Parts: sequence; C-alpha cells; structure tokens
Amino acid sequence: MLKRMRLVPGRMVVVPVMTVCLIVLLVIAHDDDQFNQDRISPYEGPGYRNAIGGAPPIEFPSNGITLLSWIPLTQFAPEINSANDCWGYVSPSGREYAIIGLSHGTAFVEVTNPGNPQIVGSIMIGPISIWRDIKTYQTYAYAVSEAGSGIQVFDLSQIDSGVVMLVNTVTDTGSSLLTTTASHNVAINETSGFLYRCGGGGAPAGTLAGLRIYDLADPANPLYVGDWTTRYIHDAQIVNWTTGTLAGHEIAFCFSNDAPGGGNPGVDILDVTDKSNILSLSLATYDNPVFSHQGWLSPDHNLLYLNDELDAASFGTRILDVSDPALPVQVGSFTNGNTSIDHNLYTKDNFIYESNYRSGLRIFDATNPLAPVEVAFFDTWPDDDDANFNGLWSNYPYLPSGIVIGSDLEKGLFVWWPGDPQLNITFPVGLPPQIEPGGESVQVRIVEQNTGQLTPGSPKLHYTTGGPDVVSDLVSLGGGLYEAQLPAEPCGTSISYYISAETDNGLIWRNPGQAPTIMHEVVVASHTFLNFRDDFELDTGWTVTNDPALLDGAWDRGIPAGGGDLGDPAADADGSGQCYLTDNVDGDSDVDGGWTTLTSPILDATGNGIPFVEYYRWFSTDAIVDDSLLVELSSDNGTTWIPLETVMAGSSLWIFQSFRIDSLLSPTNLMRVRFTASDLGSASLVEAGVDGVQIVRATCTQPGDANEDGFVNVTDLLALLGSWGICGAPCPADFDSNGLVNVTDLLILLANWG
Repeated sequence: MLKRMRLVPGRMVVVPVMTVCLIVLLVIAHDDDQFNQDRISPYEGPGYRNAIGGAPPIEFPSNGITLLSWIPLTQFAPEINSANDCWGYVSPSGREYAIIGLSHGTAFVEVTNPGNPQIVGSIMIGPISIWRDIKTYQTYAYAVSEAGSGIQVFDLSQIDSGVVMLVNTVTDTGSSLLTTTASHNVAINETSGFLYRCGGGGAPAGTLAGLRIYDLADPANPLYVGDWTTRYIHDAQIVNWTTGTLAGHEIAFCFSNDAPGGGNPGVDILDVTDKSNILSLSLATYDNPVFSHQGWLSPDHNLLYLNDELDAASFGTRILDVSDPALPVQVGSFTNGNTSIDHNLYTKDNFIYESNYRSGLRIFDATNPLAPVEVAFFDTWPDDDDANFNGLWSNYPYLPSGIVIGSDLEKGLFVWWPGDPQLNITFPVGLPPQIEPGGESVQVRIVEQNTGQLTPGSPKLHYTTGGPDVVSDLVSLGGGLYEAQLPAEPCGTSISYYISAETDNGLIWRNPGQAPTIMHEVVVASHTFLNFRDDFELDTGWTVTNDPALLDGAWDRGIPAGGGDLGDPAADADGSGQCYLTDNVDGDSDVDGGWTTLTSPILDATGNGIPFVEYYRWFSTDAIVDDSLLVELSSDNGTTWIPLETVMAGSSLWIFQSFRIDSLLSPTNLMRVRFTASDLGSASLVEAGVDGVQIVRATCTQPGDANEDGFVNVTDLLALLGSWGICGAPCPADFDSNGLVNVTDLLILLANWG
C-alpha cells in the first residue's frame, strides 16, 4: 500500500496505517537485562544550532571536534523515548541528509546547512522498538526493526521538495526457514545491488537468524534470493573483492555468534557471490571474545577493525588481517584507555570514527593502521565513561561536505565538524585591555582552513554596551587582514564584542567560539596605571613547585635555549631577553610525567580604576587530551584559586591575554597568579612559557594626574619628581607605562596642566 507524505520542514508528520504501533517484547541479541536496566528518560531540554550561536545547554567535553547542531528527541515527536542507528544520504542535486532511527519510526533531516538543520519529516509507521537500522541505495532508504515489520522501503527521490514516500513493506522471506519479520540490522552492498538482513529475534526453534538476501534490481521491490542460517549474524559489511584469487567475488564479513547473547563469537567470512550456494571461507577469531558486535574494513580492505560489545571494554578494538579472507588472523588491538563500550565504528581515509556509548565519538588516526591513535573526541555523555548502554549509538562520516552525524540514545541527532574549524579567526596584535573614549580599531585575521571558503562580505563585528546588539562590516586590509572599529563611548563604559564570518556551506564561525553567550570585554578608559610588571630580567620572587612524579620539565627562568625546535619558542615574548620556560635547554627535553607550577610573588591590584592581570603565554603540545596549561588567580595570598583559562590545544605562538580582575574577584593587595603545565597522559611533547606578567589599572583620569584627584597641578609635578628614574609598581607618575619616570612623563604632565 503506497503512503505518500507531504512533509513540511520543521514539522512532524504522523501517518496512520492499519497498525500504527505494535508494542512488542524485546527479544534480541544484546545483554538484554543490563541494556534494559540502563534505559532512562530522554533529554527534554533545548538543542543547539550554530546559525544561532551561543553555548550548548550542556557542556560537552570535546577536543578537535566542533558541534554544529544538535536536535533533541522531543523535536522529532513528543512520544519519542530513544534513538538508535543513523545513516546519511545525498540527493542527486548534492543536498545532504541525515537519517536517524527512533523508537517510533524513522526521521529525515536536511543537513546541507549543518549549522541550521531542517527536519524534513518523521515517519511514525510500524512497531515501537529500541533497535532500528537504516541503509540507503540509489534514491531509496531501507529500515528494519527488532520489533518486526520486515523491510520498510522509503522513496527519497523527491526529498529536496520535502516529500518522502513509504512505498513498500517487504515481509516476504521466500523459501527461507527464517519466517520472523524482525531484523537486528541491515547491510547493503551498493556495488552489487544486494540487501542483507542480519539477525532478528523470534527465529523458529532450531534455526539461527543469519543472513537473508534481497536483490535490489527493482529498488522499490526487494526480491528475496537466498539465506545463510549457520550462525547468528548481528551485523555485516559486504564488499566486492578486488585482489587475489577472490577478485571479482562478493565477500561478506559477518559479525557472528552461535546464539543471541553469546557462544563462540567471531567473524564469519562468506563468499556470497552465488546467493543459492553461499560458501564459508573462514571463521576469524580473536582474543577474549564475548559478543562480536560490529566492525569495518580499512579503506584498502587489508584490515578489519572489530568491536566486541560485552567484553567490559577491557580489550579494546581488535585488528584482524583479512587481506586473504580465507586466512584471517588477529594482528593487534587498540584503545584510548577508556572504560566505555565500543559500539559502532567506520573508516574513512586514514581515520577511524568510533561511537563509544558513554564516551561519545572518538576519532583515531590510523596512519599506522596497526596502532591507531586518538586525535579528537566529542563526549555526548559528560557524566562518566562507565560501561553502560547509554549515549552515542552510531555515527556516519561519509557525507561529501566532511561533516559527521551521530545518533544518541537519549539526546537525539548530533552534527559535527571534525578537525580544525574551516575559518581561523584571530587577533594578530592581541586584544586591547581598554580603548580610548573616541573609539579604536582592532586588527582581525581570517584564514581559510581545510575546505573552508570564506563568503565575501560576511566578516562582521558584533558589539553591545548593554542595549541592542550592533553589527558592522569588517574593513578588508588585504591578505586576510581586517579592521574592526570599536565605537566611541563615554569613559567607564564596558563593551562586549565578537567577530563572525561565514563559509560557503552556511556555517558561521566566531571568535570567541561560544559567542554571543561568551564575548570579549573591553572597557573605555583614557589611561593605564601600572601596578606591577615583570619581564623576568631580575628575580622578583617567583616560586616553582613540582609534582613528585615529574620526570622532567620544571619551570626555569632564562633566555630561550631551544632555538625554536621541538615546541620551544625561539625568543621571549616582550623582547627583554628572558622569560620563564619549562625545561629551558636545547634538544628533546620537555614536561614529562606530571605537573610543574610557577607562582608569582604577592601582587597589588588596588587603586582607582579597573584592574587587569595580563601576560604572554606559550603552550605547545602534540597530544589531544591530558596535557594542559592551567592559569589561576588568587586574591587571598594563594589560599583559594579560580581558573583564568585552561589551554589544551598547542599554538606554538606567544599569546597575549588580559583578564579584568574585578569581574572575577575583589581586587586586593594579596593577589597571586600561577601557571601549571601538565603532561599527565601518554608520552607527548609539552612545552610552556610565561612572559610580561603585569597588573594594570585602566582609568578615565586625565594623563598627568599622578594623584588622581581630577587636576594636573604642582602636586602631581612633585609626585613625578619624587619618583624620577626607574619606577617600581605601583607607579602613578609613569604616564606612558614603560617602567620609567622621565622627560616623556614630564611632557605629558605639562601638556595636561590645569
């Protein structure tokens, strides 16, 4: 019976059929007791869209992956209580779509603009099930479920117009002994044009739900052509082999168990070229098997990466050499040390994209295919990494735009950008700690990265002084440089601002990344008083404390000795010569095996005006997790501390930072700042540096007013003459903040006399 649906973007369409929903008992191939015990209510809060900006409502731990959008389950339909598998689809026009399995049906979402995805429709036809799986072939999608209903066939040929059609429900199993309409999974060999139903509960006594095979020559009407029932098949990947004696054959890699839930797990490798005479080539085994769940071939088909779902995550992802499908052998395993369950993985180029339930999406660099290394992650279950069945179910990394989609049991559909942002927005000369009342320009650099193509005219300055937001175009200076003009405002005004620019795929990139929730702040002031400055040419009382486990890399003051190699800076930041560095020697020497902390002497942040703590910092690391530079501030002589920033991504550049103290703590004369560089994970290269630490006060006091009484007169002249020469801090007569009271300061005073 043909069901045609006109699906309005952003709206859910529920189409009644003879039986809309069948509530069934869950009898499937997992550890059902634990899986069902782990079920919790779905997340019911708001999601996130990059096009709108701001911070997600949940702080997801991540590194190397940018969240573009997140659609919670409740936005698909109020009755949805879980999600399961996901897949992708590209229409003939090139528009991209995510397909996600839900407890009550299947949903289709356009992600052509991944920062503002549109729900094309949610088709709630068939039984309710926690397990649903979807694959695509040509302009069709095929969904199966553990709760029965055979194969649902969706026509996607008009999806660009918002139309999806359920054109068939195939329950025919031909002469197969597997009369159950349930399937645990579905696999499609797009090269050969055959569909493979995998597993499924409710198989007749004495049979095992293996493979059921359908010809897709007529894609709307899959035709049953054969089966293989020797072992239970949980999932499969089927490819056309191109090398050796099996070149030209269709080979199925089947993740198999003798019975649902256990028994001799492994990978049955089958020659399925002749669907009426399927040949078993081998049974690949591996160490400590419990439940052979899923896996994927390397791009060259020499290796198979395999997940075992019930091995308590102790043994990692197995690596099998299947270059000869008749003689497979385990050649290793890999893990990031995480305790969560590895669930579904896919390979693309030199990378492995693995969905690991409570630790989310993990991306591994498999340049060395026998020793993949984690290079990025996004954790959709921030609470813990326990071995429970919650969180990220699956992912799909094959859309041409480079985005990755993911399906989360409780939270719905995620859309990510892996790797560096497409636009790198920076401030090459730093951010101003204050601006003049007449306004001031800020230099911005925008660099295209990866596949990023900057949309002409899109770079913008957004700012507010507490009222409505104001947006203005950046002025191009050429060569990727722009100028942002901050406005003229009265002294003491606080301005919040950020920079945005758009790529040709509709994504908006911002600095700071969580704007407008988090923005840069600057105060309007006409003068800066220097309370403290240390260029580290002299020993002013900084102290170094180290982790007892630290092997190497303690803070050391001196002229940089590393020559700019192996993560070391070639010179200090402020040009004075010396700075603080971790293990300041030439060669392969850095922070290893622990942490080292550099703590300032007592600092004074009191006085008129708005106080700032400022510094240059350097941080270089080749690791993704565990290594960091933590900067903290105290107002009570180090009894308690608050974080200013935690740097985890290495830039190998001196970065100037300025933080307004009175927005964080009450300014006192007992301030301290400290810097902790850590190497707490696997072996990696960690180098850190600190230079030019200062505390300044921005005021609207007239230049030359040394005693800040609103007048420039003889009292100020006497104060200037009394502090002539090298000036300590605080030094109110140092009007140009260069650490000296001299003729320049005298001229400033005389120019403002009266």
